[in-house]
Amino acid sequence: MIKFVLLLLLASCGFKPLYHSGNNEIFSKVMIAENNSDINRRFYRSISELVTLADDKDKAQYLLKLDIKTAREGVLIDRNSITKRTNVILNVDYVITEIDTGKKIQDGSLKISSGYNTSLSEFASYVSEEDATKNAIRELADEIRKILLML
Repeated sequence: MIKFVLLLLLASCGFKPLYHSGNNEIFSKVMIAENNSDINRRFYRSISELVTLADDKDKAQYLLKLDIKTAREGVLIDRNSITKRTNVILNVDYVITEIDTGKKIQDGSLKISSGYNTSLSEFASYVSEEDATKNAIRELADEIRKILLML
């Protein structure tokens, strides 16, 4: 009985679960601004695995512009000044605008980091760095998905 009353109260205030499947329609109204940098293409592939975005400007109501900058930062350095652990850092500025009016809906910044171990093998360090970058991009896609859900 208490659960039923709680459901009625939540429904009456307009509450909708954030991860409800009916929320997916908002994504089909969002288009990502073109940016041919490698990191932006990788982000687009990653977010496309999570949601279906508008692929045509005529169908889209919102435009998402991203400025993604990458950096690397040594976080563990041994006595011989050799870096043993490094963070890949994505600094992201985003702006969501209405396509018809050009009105800014939301803007902000995100900072995502992912760490990896370095080794004496350059190839092993490269593979570790690529994995860390993929993880950071995947996390960024999930954060952007959450932001879009709140539109």
